[in-house]
Amino acid sequence: MDVFTTDWIEQAQNAIAMMPKYKPIPFQYILATATQLTDLRELIEHWVADFPTETRKQLISRLRSRNADHTLNELRFGNHLKQLGCEIEYEPKLSGLTPDWLVKTAATSFIVEVFTASHASDEEAELEKSIRANIIDLVGRLQEIIVPYGITVHISPTPAILTESINEQLAKNVASWLTTVPPQVGAEQLWLGAHFQVVRYNPAYTSLQIIGPGHSWVVNNEPLQSKIVKKILRYSDVLGQLNMPLILAVAPTMYSGLSIDNLEDIVLGQERVSYHVDAQGAIMGQTYLTRAWKDGLFLHEPHLSGVLWMESRSNISFIQNPNAALPFNLLDIEAV
Repeated sequence: MDVFTTDWIEQAQNAIAMMPKYKPIPFQYILATATQLTDLRELIEHWVADFPTETRKQLISRLRSRNADHTLNELRFGNHLKQLGCEIEYEPKLSGLTPDWLVKTAATSFIVEVFTASHASDEEAELEKSIRANIIDLVGRLQEIIVPYGITVHISPTPAILTESINEQLAKNVASWLTTVPPQVGAEQLWLGAHFQVVRYNPAYTSLQIIGPGHSWVVNNEPLQSKIVKKILRYSDVLGQLNMPLILAVAPTMYSGLSIDNLEDIVLGQERVSYHVDAQGAIMGQTYLTRAWKDGLFLHEPHLSGVLWMESRSNISFIQNPNAALPFNLLDIEAV
């Protein structure tokens, strides 16, 4: 083991043990310790072992850092390209730039730049991360209450109002409520914008069971489109000099809500659909019409030859740009 050594796993376990209660565990520690990720760790060891010594050191360091999820996405795309018969080089220096992958086939070479996509801007994504952390914090505190009840939790107007101090007070209020005079199913309380209702009593419960609080967000294409454009601009001045197609590889974050449909709307243009409704306005069916091709990035960004999309660990799709200055179809490559 080079990546997940005994020492690193022990460090990760100790770091988790020292973390404050109710805090989300950083991904690099989950990756190193979670039992359900044993097979993935073995795959990563196999992927990393194929690289030169200096590259291995770099990858190992990053897989142990807060950027472990992005590095893992880079490796997944790299492995996908390797399985297609390509030769891959990690972060080569090309005309002052360091793309994630330089990929060589029997007929050509091309650049792959990987990025992780969110439904929000970087600032909004940090806010969402904070909201989720505070939800986890509240639920963790409530689950420590030793009572045989199940309750629902709703936060108004949104869970964004939660903080550690508010969560601490709410947990104290709920504990007092449920232990002083045992309530009936249906009993409810409202404190600090948080609504609690007892929905179940079960003597078999060893602690309080929680449903909620829910949290929703809008799936927005703009941040993803903006990142794609920035990546293209970064390479536009050197692609002609290098004479290499540029492929962007996109991996959505866990909570993004993004799918390949969003990517297709961005690069191919918004999908147009005609809905058929009855006299009462109920949808009876739909007919796909076309895409607003003139709105798609492919028409306006010939420097981009195509995009890869990671739907899951084993499902990677490719969309070709038919308007590319350097036409390229990943499906037609020949092994080296």
